[in-house]
Amino acid sequence: MSVARGETVGIVGSSGRGKTTLALILCGLMDFDAGEIVFQGVSIRSGNRKAWKPLRSRIQIVWQHPETAFNPRWKMRRSLLEPFRLHGIPVSEEFLEQMPAQVELGIDVLERRPDCLSGGELQRLAIGRALASKPRLLILDEPTSMLDTVTQARILHLLKEIQRATGISYIFVSHDHRLVRLFSDRALALEDGILREFSMEREVSG
Repeated sequence: MSVARGETVGIVGSSGRGKTTLALILCGLMDFDAGEIVFQGVSIRSGNRKAWKPLRSRIQIVWQHPETAFNPRWKMRRSLLEPFRLHGIPVSEEFLEQMPAQVELGIDVLERRPDCLSGGELQRLAIGRALASKPRLLILDEPTSMLDTVTQARILHLLKEIQRATGISYIFVSHDHRLVRLFSDRALALEDGILREFSMEREVSG
């Protein structure tokens, strides 16, 4: 498979077909048995973990369950700072306070814990934290499946606005054929461990 700059490629398939496994491989969190990944001209073959190090900030992932992305005992301020602390990257107070605004949230969320925020707010903050390192590829693993329809639409609209502004590429993983067709430029179906072309024509019922 390939993903161009500013493109959204959907990966669709039913539960248990390996969509999340593929997402983990593509962001370097799981090793693969054969083949290679080429990202912006850099080749990563199976088992070459050192090659991933300079790419960590350029490939990010947003998970299905936003509540699992944050420590429940920490205020959001600390959770948003944690990736920078782990990598030894200094972050100004001004930069931190701009992060919620980039995902259309108020600065007050920085002083709240995860259980004081809605699922939609947590997913926006997860997206904001993933985007803070200015990645070129964002992998979205069922990012809206736990949200209501209205919040789902707002999150997808926000992601499209960010893509138009930055030129970021997305891999959108979902079991929802309708969402894949709405959000993606093109899509692939994962069936029996093989990626096949997925029709972007809308299904007609009745």
